[in-house]
This record gives sequence, C-alpha cells and structure tokens, in this order.
Amino acid sequence: MRYGLIAWMAFGSVAALAHSADSRHYLYLSDKRIVTVELIDAQSAIVNYFNLDDSIVFVRAPHLVVRDSLGTTYRGHVIQLEDPPNVNEVYTVIRMVKPRTYAGLTILGNFDFQAPPSEAYLRLGGRFVQLEALTGEEFEVVASRVGDLELTAQNTALMIQFAGFRSGHGELFWTSDEKVAELVSLFPKLDLLPPVLISQQRPGLPDEFEKLPDPVIVQLTASVGRSGSLYQVKVKKGLNRKLDQIAVEFVQNTWRMLPAIAKGEVVDADTTLNVVFER
Repeated sequence: MRYGLIAWMAFGSVAALAHSADSRHYLYLSDKRIVTVELIDAQSAIVNYFNLDDSIVFVRAPHLVVRDSLGTTYRGHVIQLEDPPNVNEVYTVIRMVKPRTYAGLTILGNFDFQAPPSEAYLRLGGRFVQLEALTGEEFEVVASRVGDLELTAQNTALMIQFAGFRSGHGELFWTSDEKVAELVSLFPKLDLLPPVLISQQRPGLPDEFEKLPDPVIVQLTASVGRSGSLYQVKVKKGLNRKLDQIAVEFVQNTWRMLPAIAKGEVVDADTTLNVVFER
C-alpha cells in the first residue's frame, strides 16, 4: 500500500487539473516536492518550495512562467533577497534548496496580465512542473496543511498523507518527452536577458504642446544597476528642451526596473526607454 501511494502522488492525474478562468493560486504536490505559487500583483509572485527529495534543487526566477487565458506568456526575472548584503545586491537569479528543506521566494517580473491568468509552470533543470490551479479557499487549506509537515520524516509519502493530502496535484514532465516541445520554448536561457521595466507610468502632456501629433515620444538611454536603479539617463531622440527634461525627471522619479541577467547572474546594463506622453 505504501508504494502504491507513492506512485499515485508522484504522477497525479490529468483529469484532476483545474482550469480556472482566473487563477492566482497554484499547487504541485508529490512525494518528492511541494511547490505553491501565489500571484500577488503585477510585479511579484510568492513561490514556496518544499524539497522532499534527497538531492539539491535550483530554482531559477526566469523559469517561473504563467500563461493567461489568451495564451500570452509572463515570466519571473529575479528573486528579491530578504536581507541583502548591501544596497547593490538586492536581487539574485538562482536559489539553491537543500534536501529536506523549505524556501520561500519572492520572485519579481512581468505579471501585468492582459487577460486572466490560467496556467503556471516551473522549470527545474530537465523537468517541467505544471502546477494545478486552485481557488483562494483551496489555497488556504493547502497552506495550513503544509505548515504541519515534518520535513525530517523518513517516509515522505506518509508524511504528506498525515498532513491531510490524499492525492498528487499537478504534473511533471521531462525535457526528453516529445510532448513538451512547446513548454521548452517558454523558458528563456539565462545567458543574456535585458532589464525588465515593471512600473511604467506616463507623464502628462503640458497644455502648450496639445497640438503635437500622437504619439508624443521622447527616447532616452540609461544604465540600469544591479539594484534596478537608473543612472546616466540621457536624451537619445528628443522633442524640445522642456519635454525632454520632463521625460528625464519623470523616468528617474517614477519608473522601476529590474536589472539585466548575464550567465545566470544580475549585472549592470544599458537600455533604451521610450517615454510616451499622455494627454
């Protein structure tokens, strides 16, 4: 009976997957790992990873991918550090989760959904985890159960059963599976990823420039630090001195960036910004 439970929980059931029109909570559960994802706002998601296996797992922020009901893809970018060593090291890209330990991660990225979110995936090396969509009420029940887990227990299947779970949730695929070719294309390589703009308000167009044809755009260049800070903001294609100055000051004071990634690490980078004025 014990081995039957392990197999059942490890593989779950396709029929058991929920397909909500607007899902902001997700779960994957087996006797090897428990992963929950909670979409918080347009820039952040909380990922809780319980590593029940005997091997180390690496969670990479850009490999958290969410799709909306129209099939558009949104992904994470960096992990926000809770206790950064200094003001320039507030983000990381990869987090190691040791065997029989738990990691709670705040992942920042582009989650500004244009349609209701419906599917969530996490790539773990050569594996793809498809998480099951939950309602808010179901997610609260899961949260209370995982809080009772005894991670040092030898038999992880029984440990999960004692916490109140009776079946697996979500699905696990391998990159070698021909059926997941589409999934592979959703996840970026970490060799080079540009900075991500996660807060982009528009400055108001002064009345004296109302006659300018749309769109009224000032193009800037800027450097993005490892903390996401903008510096050396300069005009690349301007309109006039006043609008150019408004655009520079507005970007410096209100826009928020996430830094670039190179070879799996956060780095400084240059970028181009288009500031569109709003009438």
